[in-house]
Amino acid sequence: MPISSSSSVFNTAFEVGLRVVILLDESGRDLDALTIQLADFVATYGKEFNISGSSAQGDNPYMYCEFESREALVVDALKRLVLDGYLLPSATRDGIVYRTTLAGHRFARSLDSDYADEYRDAAGPALELVNRRGTKAMLAALRARSEGAIRKEDPDE
Repeated sequence: MPISSSSSVFNTAFEVGLRVVILLDESGRDLDALTIQLADFVATYGKEFNISGSSAQGDNPYMYCEFESREALVVDALKRLVLDGYLLPSATRDGIVYRTTLAGHRFARSLDSDYADEYRDAAGPALELVNRRGTKAMLAALRARSEGAIRKEDPDE
């Protein structure tokens, strides 16, 4: 995945794309964009969801507020990964799903850092949690927690 001309890679489609290609490679199955967004969030903040001893992004009191803003980043990352040949989209009755290509698998395996390893370790349990609870229930729970975090910070509420 070519690095963009932007000097910062944090909180960008590029950073999300790195995690998405790892997530899809670890999943071993096709996933839709919402499942990817949910599982990525859970894997990134694994400690909060009791799937990891720590969170790849660290502890963040505003993490739930971050969830909604990630949707556009995930969509942009998916587009870039498809155009770069790392993901293959497929149209299904329920919408578009994605899987890694051979190039995507090789790229995911080439990502070798503590962050990538920690994320990779959390990806499987994150996918299991999202699958067990269902995307609708997970989405509702995350939105409720996000609203709760906003209210906690707003003394006028």
